[in-house]
Amino acid sequence: MPADLDVRRILRKTVASHHRELDSQPCFCVLRGELDLTRERYVTALMALYAPHLAVESEVLRGIQEYGVDYHFEPRAAALSDDLMALGYAPEVHESLTIVDSLAALLGALYVLEGGKRGSIHIERQIIQNGSRLPTSFFSAGHQLTSLEPFWALLEAQEPSTSFTQKVAAAACQTFDIFIDSAKRCSQ
Repeated sequence: MPADLDVRRILRKTVASHHRELDSQPCFCVLRGELDLTRERYVTALMALYAPHLAVESEVLRGIQEYGVDYHFEPRAAALSDDLMALGYAPEVHESLTIVDSLAALLGALYVLEGGKRGSIHIERQIIQNGSRLPTSFFSAGHQLTSLEPFWALLEAQEPSTSFTQKVAAAACQTFDIFIDSAKRCSQ
């Protein structure tokens, strides 16, 4: 198997259970079309994403600069904040994280955020098909990322060993866990 495909396989396989757990959180059922889309349910889903997204995105932006990574990352935190403000909420974030303490950790967090942009395409479609007039700027932001190829190219340019790839995967799992914890709090 070519090394680049092995890296992708290892990363996807390692994070799969975390990804499924995040997607299965009750507060996100509305985004998957499993519950009627109401304003209250939509706000709950966005609130579950808000704090972790802002914290992780801030870490990714810091890490890109700190490690001198040549990667075009489109932030979406402002769009998420705009959607919540349009719904009458002005959430505050008091938590900050330090999860990007290595290049591998940066790539793990980046994988989760970039993958989230791809998933957002489907969520936005679901909301629009529902006929809702709820704000979707967060889910429409980053649609220029039609694939994860730019991320894979960045990862593969590091000439990752199995050990490095496992560190990236562990960081991605840690990042998923941050989102999962927030979703669990909002689902109660």
